[in-house]
Amino acid sequence: APKYSALATQYSHVKFIRVDVDKQKAIAQKYQISAMPTFLAIKAGQVADTLKGADPQGLTLLVAKNAGPDPPVAPLPADAEAAKVAGNVRSLIFVFVGRKFY
Repeated sequence: APKYSALATQYSHVKFIRVDVDKQKAIAQKYQISAMPTFLAIKAGQVADTLKGADPQGLTLLVAKNAGPDPPVAPLPADAEAAKVAGNVRSLIFVFVGRKFY
């Protein structure tokens, strides 16, 4: 958990969420979680990147690769926002799945 917590502090513009697979079975099933811990980078409701296993260096790379700019880019005008291609978002969610933190 120390590395996860440190990254959450360092990348304060990113949402870091922990999910206990024993308490949230539907979420674990939805994302087909088969190993703990599993880290997911989710953008626009789609999994953009995955890391399975306790790998602090890999987690650091996953976050750096998927975090986006800080501060986030200002919103587009309404017409440009409507035309934006699906998958481009201003926020990012990381999900930690499992009970064992490192």
